[in-house]
Amino acid sequence: MVRTFVGLKLRLVANGFRLGWQQKLGLVLGIVYAVPLALGGFVLLASVRGEPELARPAAIMVFSLLFMGWLVGPLLGFGSDETLDPARLALLPLPRRQLAAGLFAASSVGIGAVATAVVLAGAVVGLAPPGPGAVVVVAAVGVQFALCVTGARALTTALSGALRSRRGRDLTVLVGVFVAVVVPQSFRLFTDVGREGLETLAGALAWTPPGLAARAALDAGSGALVPATVALVGAAVVALLFAWWWVTSLDRSLTTTAPTGGARARRRSPGLFAPAWAWLPRDRRGAVAAKELRYYGRDPRQRAGTLVWMVSAFALPVGVALSDLGDRREIVLAACAFAALGGLASINQYGFEGGAHWMNVVAGTDVHADLSGKNLALTAWVLAVVGAVAVALAAVSGGWVWVPVAVGVSMGVLGVAIGVGNVISVRAPQPMPDSATNLFAANANQGCTSGLLQLLAITVQWVLLVPVALGVAAALAWWPPAMAVVMAVALGWGYLCWRSGLAYAVRWLEPRQTELLEALSPRRAG
Repeated sequence: MVRTFVGLKLRLVANGFRLGWQQKLGLVLGIVYAVPLALGGFVLLASVRGEPELARPAAIMVFSLLFMGWLVGPLLGFGSDETLDPARLALLPLPRRQLAAGLFAASSVGIGAVATAVVLAGAVVGLAPPGPGAVVVVAAVGVQFALCVTGARALTTALSGALRSRRGRDLTVLVGVFVAVVVPQSFRLFTDVGREGLETLAGALAWTPPGLAARAALDAGSGALVPATVALVGAAVVALLFAWWWVTSLDRSLTTTAPTGGARARRRSPGLFAPAWAWLPRDRRGAVAAKELRYYGRDPRQRAGTLVWMVSAFALPVGVALSDLGDRREIVLAACAFAALGGLASINQYGFEGGAHWMNVVAGTDVHADLSGKNLALTAWVLAVVGAVAVALAAVSGGWVWVPVAVGVSMGVLGVAIGVGNVISVRAPQPMPDSATNLFAANANQGCTSGLLQLLAITVQWVLLVPVALGVAAALAWWPPAMAVVMAVALGWGYLCWRSGLAYAVRWLEPRQTELLEALSPRRAG
């Protein structure tokens, strides 16, 4: 059974190169990132022989980072790796022990597992002494690998039901953005605290399960076999507890069903124009805007990008507060960058509707109202976040006078981005799949044509924003009060680009609604 599961996992990895270019690119990037990290970890641990002051913090930190990577990585990859979801195995007539053994073996192969094995091999090279201590070091490395696999499996199995839900997928987005923001800051802190700080941190981590495995290898390398054995037994006990939790959660996930949430579904809907959207006009444009604003928070596919963008935006004030940029009041203008990033959502405004766009067609052709409603919703959402980011940056830097300037320039930037996005939305719509099990997965059945056109749209957006960027830079360098003029020019330029893009999109799409429906067909979404 172990051989069968390993063969299936290897087949899944190999089949990844037969899918769309996004999956191929993801696998290649995974290998590109894993190889230098694995070799770097191997060299770091292999080079600590004879240097006890470096060996202790290096081994404990590497073992701890490996363990944390194994806990977080599967949560982000849940839904894209079929071996992570135990529900796919519910119909197989296999006892729990065979399932657990097969899943453990499947987790022990793959890019991450091979990279982990290479790093831990460096611990054997750098810490194993001649004699019986080498056996303990090898055992500690094996226990560390078991900790990584069983801990990751236990956590993903216990949370498998939640990860399949809408809120669970939102959580994976937040975790991914948190990791992307915190990890670089963590490395920066490591470089700032120096060796004494690293030793203090390593001393605290030494009592964690991976820290116990590292201590076992370190003590065995120095000849202290009794403390090494005690630490090894402690780490092994934790690995066994993870295994017990995993098997128990596996049995529960295969024999229970998730609640349907019918009580929540029976709540009365507030209607299309909820109190939060009371400011919208009561016409077709306002109805489209209300629908789009509602979908930003309810459609899993749109909500993924929205959450990533929002968390990234609000991470900027935190980064500024932790850096020396907090002393510069004009840093508030950095919020304009997120207006440009938020405007990228306008490139595929029809893609998420798919075949449901036929309802707009049969309701009467009014492309101008439909597109302007989508533009209104995106503008309101982006400016609300940009305004909040500008206020947060002002609170950090004290540059309150720059908040209205940042919002005004952001409106011009957003107008340029949406104007280009309107054209691309009707000329190169990219239908998105109806299901989104993994929010980080891309549509594999779309060719490179739409991707290249969208890349072209991004390039055009940035080229059109060059005058605004040059005006801001010149005003800041020579005469800051001139920012009032720059803001007025940015607003006018943005309005002109938006009106031009909207007019062109309306003229092109009005006689071609059937072509748009064909482009948005579900069979093309894959």
